[in-house]
Amino acid sequence: RNRSEGMSWEAVRRRGERLLARVGAAAIGGLVLSQYVVYSRSRKERIPDGSVLHLDMSLPLVEIPPPPLSSLTSPRQPLMLKNVVDAIHKAAKDKRIKGIVCTFGTDNLHSLATIQEVRQAIERFRSIQKEQPESSRKFTCVTTDTFGEGAQGTSQYYFASAFDKIYIQPSGSVGLVGLSMPTFFLKNLLSKLGVEVQFFKFFEYKNAPNVFTEEGYTRPHREQTEKLVESMFDQIVSGIAAQRRLPLSAVSKAVNESPLSAQDAQAHGLVDGILYTDQVLDMLEAKSIVSMRAYAKTALKKSGADAGMIEMVNPQSAKSSKIALINACGDIVRGVGNPSSRNLQMGSEQVTAAIRAAYKDESVKAIVVRIDSPGGSAVASDTIRRELEKARESGKPVVASMGTYAASGGYYIATAADKITALPGTITGSIGAFYGKFIIGKLCSQIGVSYDEIGKGENSGYLNPTKPFTESQSVKAEKLGRRVYEDFVALVAKARNLSLEEVDKVARGRVWTGAQAKELALVDALGGLKVAHELAGELAGLKDETLPPLVEYPKAKSSLEKIILALSGGESEGLSQEAPKSSILSFDNFMSLIGQSDVAFALGSLAELGSELRKLQRSSGEVMMRCED
Repeated sequence: RNRSEGMSWEAVRRRGERLLARVGAAAIGGLVLSQYVVYSRSRKERIPDGSVLHLDMSLPLVEIPPPPLSSLTSPRQPLMLKNVVDAIHKAAKDKRIKGIVCTFGTDNLHSLATIQEVRQAIERFRSIQKEQPESSRKFTCVTTDTFGEGAQGTSQYYFASAFDKIYIQPSGSVGLVGLSMPTFFLKNLLSKLGVEVQFFKFFEYKNAPNVFTEEGYTRPHREQTEKLVESMFDQIVSGIAAQRRLPLSAVSKAVNESPLSAQDAQAHGLVDGILYTDQVLDMLEAKSIVSMRAYAKTALKKSGADAGMIEMVNPQSAKSSKIALINACGDIVRGVGNPSSRNLQMGSEQVTAAIRAAYKDESVKAIVVRIDSPGGSAVASDTIRRELEKARESGKPVVASMGTYAASGGYYIATAADKITALPGTITGSIGAFYGKFIIGKLCSQIGVSYDEIGKGENSGYLNPTKPFTESQSVKAEKLGRRVYEDFVALVAKARNLSLEEVDKVARGRVWTGAQAKELALVDALGGLKVAHELAGELAGLKDETLPPLVEYPKAKSSLEKIILALSGGESEGLSQEAPKSSILSFDNFMSLIGQSDVAFALGSLAELGSELRKLQRSSGEVMMRCED
């Protein structure tokens, strides 16, 4: 408007900005207050004597916390694996806790390694009770409607077998049918779509490209998969036999006769009673049923997402001795991991920044790096590994703890540690590499997409997505991949004190379970985070009774901090320590904040098809250290 007609647009804009600033300040102030109130209440919340902990295995168990407002779109929030394990250990000597009851859902959400991590915590809980007077021993029990409705209950029952008692309702069944590892092969589909695949793999057991290049299992692929399934199956059968005090032959017989009715399962010694869940709960006579999430929030005050608030209230807690936990989870990528990726990503900048923060902190006595990754970029893997070497050079012992996966690039990172631990069911090894690209020239022609490029240099079109490698380019690609493989083998040989020949025999892209890797000297000990924590303390010269807590680095942010960071466009994770300049809430940031990053990714992909094709071209040009999912 004209100034003579009243207030100018500029004045309106400035007044609006001031109003928004006040609203924002009030909102942040309210969030700070609410966070403090929640923290204060958590310190005062009382768990009644005679309480029973409820472990709900229908919820996912995750290594990395979900976005802070994801509960708005997904009310059934996952449980943090570390918090569950820590809570079980804490409850073993908590006089208020009478026992633990476990229930299941309809899906098998957990990997074998994840099940083993929690299963070991339950076994340790039970072993502690054996040292107590009989009158004060705590119980553990499972109550369920069924272990798979007719089938697919193997992993659930394997976990349940770690508990003292197992109850199932009359109409239920025990689907202890064994294991299978199906694989879809896409070669013919890609051919029909007009997509060619050109990969160089090192060597015959590097099966990640096989789903694109083969119509079925190759001999090495089949051999490797059979050995993996055999190792996992043996772990399950022997674990059930040990905890249920049954001969191996009896468990094998039950597997071959499954699925079993509740009555037949009881006759086989697989369940202790046929009762409905409400009948079991009545039998427990619990004064209160406390969820594992609620117990972890109140009992584990010095770990997890409350750590930042605790240090705000009590700064001295930041100076006490600790062992740092670095989470290295997801596909390994260079730079900063994409929060809108459909798969979790481990960005080299974020992980190296966390490692630096840990080894430069004088209160940190040792470092545990938790690896849960099938691999990814060879260069990013090397960048992260180098930072762990620097941590060791600074005098801080480093222990690698393997989760579900620590394969290929994940194993490459682990070799920088003083010691490596794995769960028996961890997928690891895959010491190898592959290199190549997808050729989409025919597909582009079929859908009406034209491609052209102008370049200078004989190999400027090296990664042209519409044409295969020339003969000379193929030689270069194979040479590059072979060099990465040879460097990988040499690095493992040095780290594990093995000869090049010994490593090559167990390498060539071959995948192993953690149990097999232990026999092959690729890992040092079997166990989860608890074992890695104790081993790190031992390497740091700390006694069990003075073992400092395992604290996440970078320090876990409170929900408030995560919300503010998301609203401000994130934070700098790499070499720069400057705050981000943008304070605009982007669509991607908002969708990530509420746990809908997949939606943002899908919409972005549809809107920017050309950009996605360029991304495919670029990613095809990386040497990958990755195992088959």
